[in-house]
Amino acid sequence: MVAFEDNVTDENKEMAEKAGIKIFTFSEIISKGKEVAATNAQLPVAQPEDVYMLSYTSGTTGDPKGVMLCHKSVMIGTKAANSRMEHGSHPLNDTDCHISYLPLAHVFEQLLQGLVYQYGMACGFFGGNVLKLTEDIGILKPTFFASVPRLFNKFYDKITAKLNEA
Repeated sequence: MVAFEDNVTDENKEMAEKAGIKIFTFSEIISKGKEVAATNAQLPVAQPEDVYMLSYTSGTTGDPKGVMLCHKSVMIGTKAANSRMEHGSHPLNDTDCHISYLPLAHVFEQLLQGLVYQYGMACGFFGGNVLKLTEDIGILKPTFFASVPRLFNKFYDKITAKLNEA
């Protein structure tokens, strides 16, 4: 397991190891990567059924839980989105820009990141406050904005309210 913050305590690591889990900080991963790169070692290639990520559900229909997603399922999702985009009115390319505001553990954001990598698009990350997302969009000026229905509904409600005021 990779912790993106460096504040993992030895106690946390010991508890995880008792459960059969090894925790690395992101800094440790980067450091190890530099060591391995210096040796020109041959790295294993990910297989389609290898675990790509754990996707955590929100718990809206029960207890939150982690779901193991394999490389194959994530790549199929990215390929399906890619297919839709290629046949749209504006196929994506390396001049496009995406704003990432969903948690990176969100399966839809993983699919979007796959598109970013596949097309060589630029990607900016929002400032962390969803209430200021429209400001972040104004600064970054993304050419590609994919979202979840909940946010589109909020945009719709805000626009409708402004129109009703006019």
